Amino acid sequence: MTQRTDSWEHGAGSSVLAALLAVPGIIAHGAWMLASFEEWHYGVEPLEAIGGLGNLLVVVLLGAGTVVLLLRRRIGRWMVTAGAAGGLVMIVGGIALMLVILVRTEDGSTAGFLKLGITFLSPALCGPVLALVLVLSPRTGEWLRRRNGVPAEAEHGRG
Repeated sequence: MTQRTDSWEHGAGSSVLAALLAVPGIIAHGAWMLASFEEWHYGVEPLEAIGGLGNLLVVVLLGAGTVVLLLRRRIGRWMVTAGAAGGLVMIVGGIALMLVILVRTEDGSTAGFLKLGITFLSPALCGPVLALVLVLSPRTGEWLRRRNGVPAEAEHGRG
């Protein structure tokens, strides 16, 4: 068995897939962050500030965490975890804000919100959830412990 296959069987696949799932999150939260910051020249509203800074934090955690995870450092795993969890918080907060706006409208029509939820928000929630599942899986932990082809047992003095 080759080294590449051996490494792939011990969690490299889930680690690389988690890193790849972080890329759309970086792009989406980066776009939301920029859109929030562009509105600041008209004045800063508290929700825009929270949204912009929250998305900035998600982008930094996911971006740096992805690079560090692919370098097989454990801190990268926790940075991607924090970034994906923060992304979930930002998406769910956006959904709650849209619901509040929907309730405050005159007509109270939910058709637009349901269409938005089905076509965009449901897939948007899948990315961070899948990234969390993959990055927190035991196989990713095993891959991180098997740096440079050293088995986890030998690294901890158990083998």
